[in-house]
Amino acid sequence: MKRETKIKKKIKSTSSNLAIQRKRPKKLYLWLLWGFTFWFILVSFLFRGIGDRTLDILSTTIVPDWIVPYDKTLEKKVLEMTKGHPIEKMSRYIGRFDEKTAAFLVGIAKKESNWGKRVPLFEGKDCYNYWGFRDRSNTLGSSGYSCFSSPEEAVRAVGKRIHELVYVYQKETPQDMVVWKCGSLCDKNDESTAKWIRDIDHYYSKFIEKEK
Repeated sequence: MKRETKIKKKIKSTSSNLAIQRKRPKKLYLWLLWGFTFWFILVSFLFRGIGDRTLDILSTTIVPDWIVPYDKTLEKKVLEMTKGHPIEKMSRYIGRFDEKTAAFLVGIAKKESNWGKRVPLFEGKDCYNYWGFRDRSNTLGSSGYSCFSSPEEAVRAVGKRIHELVYVYQKETPQDMVVWKCGSLCDKNDESTAKWIRDIDHYYSKFIEKEK
């Protein structure tokens, strides 16, 4: 009996030790997870605090995790080109995109609104929609065009859509981007369509050097 009691105590002691050993890794994993979460939040906060001169994550749903460095040179180029037009106040936001997207933002805005001089209105106020952009999720202004609350919101929304067309659907040239004007059924031989392509290309070529 004594021997059986000793064996039972030994088994119980061994089981207790094993249980303690199992708990330790769980606590370690929890501490590691907490530490990683803390540093992630801290780094995210620091990057957000730097503001306009840092990285601007414009979308996590359209293109897989693309991050665009703020480009002062690109902003200056847009500003100089559009000076005297309402869109010039958007140059700082256009400069956050890559050159192809920025080129289309500038070219399409020139064609569709003369860089903000012909615009849809909402309750008599500028909708900041200089691209003929329509999205039912937005407030709609005159002629059914989307309205935005600020120049920054407008550039973000339209820029993300153009970026998607360029890099997801490979609409990388004015000829391809004509879907912006008349959808996938465009007749590129139509004079108005051909002129749209030429006009967009005029400004697009100021940003993107054509392959020889």
